[in-house]
Amino acid sequence: MKEVAMRRILNAAIMSCILMAIAGFSGCVWGDDDGTSNPGLDKCTTPAFSPGAGEFTSDQNISISTSTQGATIYYTTDNSAPSTSSALYSAPISVSGNGANLTIRAIAVKTGMSDSEISNGTFTINYLKVASPRISPAPVKFNSSQTIIITCATDGATIHYTIDGTDPSETTGTALTNGTSFTLSSTSTVKAIALKPTMLASDITSVNYTFQQWTWVSGDNTVDQPGVYGTKGISSESNKPGARVSSVSWIDTSGDMWLFGGQRVFLLIMEVTFMNIMTCGSLNLPPVNGPGFPGVIYRISPVSMA
Repeated sequence: MKEVAMRRILNAAIMSCILMAIAGFSGCVWGDDDGTSNPGLDKCTTPAFSPGAGEFTSDQNISISTSTQGATIYYTTDNSAPSTSSALYSAPISVSGNGANLTIRAIAVKTGMSDSEISNGTFTINYLKVASPRISPAPVKFNSSQTIIITCATDGATIHYTIDGTDPSETTGTALTNGTSFTLSSTSTVKAIALKPTMLASDITSVNYTFQQWTWVSGDNTVDQPGVYGTKGISSESNKPGARVSSVSWIDTSGDMWLFGGQRVFLLIMEVTFMNIMTCGSLNLPPVNGPGFPGVIYRISPVSMA
């Protein structure tokens, strides 16, 4: 009798729950209650980020997905908990710019299923720095035009350079393909910077080039003019040699000046004194082919006189 009574009570309880469920009463729960708004239902899979959260050296586009077919994903970027009132995910989320730091929180939702757990991911962008450019040849003194080559060890980098001493940048200077060259023919300060998208600009490399070239400084260039020698042992810019006859000079491809001194107007011995633009001082030169007599030739290199 007791067993029959207990069976009747259980059947009545089951029927009562069935009737209340049909009426919309949610007091009866079949299965474990997970605390969501849809107890007893299957739960959506937690969204996943691709790439995964972390630190990157280039800009990223973050995709969000869930393995639950037909689920909708909502997300936030202000560190608040996502809900169906948050932004609807429809395309990858961009994280760009050096120093960018973005936290994404996402949830998957589907009718007839419980909402997923919240997925959290923080993404940080820290660009790498482009390698400093290398300028060649080395900074030495020249007496002829030079081919200047600028290279950078970072693949894909573009070089900007200046020759007037100003600092180059992304918007200033002359653009140059990595590893190519240009010609320099005057005293200049060459500065170069290497640039590449999604990387920090390189440090600026600077090289000074000094060109020693012959130029007229002072003195007479007509015949029968006396020299001005001033006081022995005392340098003066007003000093100058006397004019000569039958003299000639030329500069070869190496930048050396060749001087056929000719003869002094009043003495039949050779004497060559002239002023170098770099040293601004008088220089007595030995001849190439003999002592200072008529017909000798002098060869002078501006580099050796610096």
